[in-house]
Amino acid sequence: MSSRPLERTERIGPYRVTELIAQGSTSYVLGGAHEGPAGFTLPVAIKTLRGEALRSPAHVRDFVFEARAAARVVHPGIVQVHALLEQGDLPLLVMERVAGWSMRALCATLALTRRHVAHDVAVAMVREAAYAAHALHDGGVLHRNLCPDNLLLAGTGHVKVIDFGAASWELTERVRARPPAIVAGAYAAPETALGLRVDRPCDVYTLGAVLHELCLGAPPPSAGRPSWREGRASSPLGGLPAGLGAVIERALRYHAGERFASAADLAEALDDVAADHGWRTSPPAIAAYLTDTFATRTVARPLARRPPSEVGRTRVRLRRAGG
Repeated sequence: MSSRPLERTERIGPYRVTELIAQGSTSYVLGGAHEGPAGFTLPVAIKTLRGEALRSPAHVRDFVFEARAAARVVHPGIVQVHALLEQGDLPLLVMERVAGWSMRALCATLALTRRHVAHDVAVAMVREAAYAAHALHDGGVLHRNLCPDNLLLAGTGHVKVIDFGAASWELTERVRARPPAIVAGAYAAPETALGLRVDRPCDVYTLGAVLHELCLGAPPPSAGRPSWREGRASSPLGGLPAGLGAVIERALRYHAGERFASAADLAEALDDVAADHGWRTSPPAIAAYLTDTFATRTVARPLARRPPSEVGRTRVRLRRAGG
């Protein structure tokens, strides 16, 4: 096997790759299309391993686990998996392509002008993510890393959960023999940071941390810090609209048993807050908010998409069978 640059019209099986969407330390996410007869075209996103991760049995095993976890539950708020394929020894996870932005891009863009997400929009977004998380839990899957990077905001105004690289099936079975990937500290529930067994309130905590950042411009203090119990009391939640701060505070409680028992309970609490304030923030209203935000402000540079003219100059090295 040899490596060579990805060409703009590279073909991987039935898929034509057109661009690099994102890359991390162990994987790429590529944009492309599934092409069929009579001009059939379906936009897709293709995730694959890169570099040393391709030669690591543990990384390959985790990659397959991620695909199985993502395909386990079908829900409008979860990015759907189309296929898990292999080309030679290159694993390919083919997924639904979502046109939009990450929640991280939204937060970072607003932060450039020292602004945070409008409270009604923040509540509506996290409510959608909470119902998606509840569907995962009912399917036996804990996401464990519902941070802004893993919540996509579709141009239609809907929220989509992605990236199951840290997921666990501990609700139904012990699948992994070793701990999954480390979860971002600012969003990790205390039990995750301490390496304890996790359950549904783990994802409730991460969603509470996301809501904290959307409403206040920064995530809460890291749950792994010894000062977290005391730090909670000094958080500026009191300046939020009535009821909203109380919901965030409960979602972020140190002890899992003191949080909302389920993500659905969190979503319903957010419904109550919205009703109390007369917020009727529909997906079309969120779509308009996103369009206005990204059309009238410069997207934070580290999170900006590559323009199509740069795709051909991006050197993505893929291992190719017979290359």
